[in-house]
Order: sequence, then C-alpha cells, then structure tokens
Amino acid sequence: MPSDRHSKWLNPVRLAKAFVEADGLGPEARYGKFMEVFDPELRGRLQRSGGAALDDRIAAAFAATTSGDELRRLMDVDLATQLPEDLLALTDRMSMAVSLECRVPLLDQQLVELAARMPGRFKIRDGQLKWVLKKALEGVLPDNILHRAKRGFGAPIGAWFRAELSPVIREVLSPQVIEKRGLLDPAQVAMVLREHEQQRADRTDHLLALVNLEIWCRMYLDGQSHADVADSLRGAMAA
Repeated sequence: MPSDRHSKWLNPVRLAKAFVEADGLGPEARYGKFMEVFDPELRGRLQRSGGAALDDRIAAAFAATTSGDELRRLMDVDLATQLPEDLLALTDRMSMAVSLECRVPLLDQQLVELAARMPGRFKIRDGQLKWVLKKALEGVLPDNILHRAKRGFGAPIGAWFRAELSPVIREVLSPQVIEKRGLLDPAQVAMVLREHEQQRADRTDHLLALVNLEIWCRMYLDGQSHADVADSLRGAMAA
C-alpha cells in the first residue's frame, strides 16, 4: 500500500506497515526496527560489497542496561543513543546555526535520576504518556497546553524530494554518479528513488542518508570545497 509521512491519509498507512513488519519481534528487535534507517536486507542490496558487519549501537545499549523494568530499559537505550546522537545533536546544531543559546528543558541531572528511579506505572497510566509529569503540572499549565497532541518539528524533506529538490536528487544519485563512486548498486538506488517518487514507500530517510553520503564523499574524498559542492547543487536546481 502507498505511504507518505507528509500525507494526512497515507502517514497512518506508513505507521501501520511498520507495526505489521515488527509483529512477532522481541522488544529489542522491535525497537531496532522502528529506529533504524536501513534494515539489514535493504542495506545488503544497496552495498556492492554485500554489507560489512556494523557496530550495533542499539544492541550494545540494550546489553548495558540491567533494569528489570521494560519501559526503563527502553528509556535507558534512548538516553544512550537517540537523545545524544539525534535529538540533542540536532537541537544544538540548529540553534547554533542562528546563534541561539538553547537550553533543553527537563535535563537537570537530579530530575533525570528521579525519573529513572520511578516505576513505569508513574510514566504511563491508562494509555496516557508522561502521567506523573502531567499530574504535577495540573493547575500550573492550562489544559490545552498540558494535554495537546504531540507535534513534530521535521521539515517536509520527503515532499521536497518529489518536487523542488527532485533535480538535486536525480543529479546526486544518478546512475552515472553512483557507478563512478563504486560503493552502491545503481539499480538498487534507482529503485529506492522510484519507490519514493511513486509513493510506494516513504524513503525520505533513506534518500537523505544517500544524498549526504555522496556530498560527504565529494568534500572529503574528492577534495571539493563546500562552495564547489553548493554550486553544483544550485546548478542541478537551475537545470
């Protein structure tokens, strides 16, 4: 079925497909399935070498947590992986890009340690997330703030890849470029791009990673300057 994270109707399909694909997996494998960008099967098809063994950071984080509380184990893994390597890193980079000194809330060490000691029943109750936090702030924050739906802050990159940024994608990930680089299978990269353009699958994260890989190679393997790379991308947009 078609899926697209930027569509009101197709995004639930995307999420449902992910849950179906993870059905029957244990907690650790299911978490990895939801968090990884390239699953082993797709990575193996894309890489010409067939795929080298990777340092599995998520598996290592699960191995390092000793809690018997399943929710606490998941949060320990988040604290060791996604929080420092994704969410906090992005917050720091985006705020520093505009010279904004950002202080992320709720990361006081004593508060984090207190939250870590709390049993899971205080964090999720009757299907409500952050239960104890919301109870503590009742009467302090308005209900429309305290109980409003979660909102993400991602840019519509996937939609741009099908429209405004399509020329860039087709230049950076062209069969000729991929063949010359020698790292990936051009036919498999073309398939990923085609699936995204036809909305057969949401490949936003895959395409973003592949584009970043090629840009990184141009700067750090080919020796191109940032300005040269930027000019080539602008040229693709204008073509």
